[in-house]
Amino acid sequence: MKVLMLNGSPDKTGCIARAFEEIEMILHEQQIETEVLQMGR
Repeated sequence: MKVLMLNGSPDKTGCIARAFEEIEMILHEQQIETEVLQMGR
């Protein structure tokens, strides 16, 4: 399984990006692939 996370925030290092990092860690522990796409500026 692979999870695609879309970040629409203009701040690439903001709260959403940090939350995605935490989610990625949890998903990777479960052997689930992730990909984050930065959609904001």
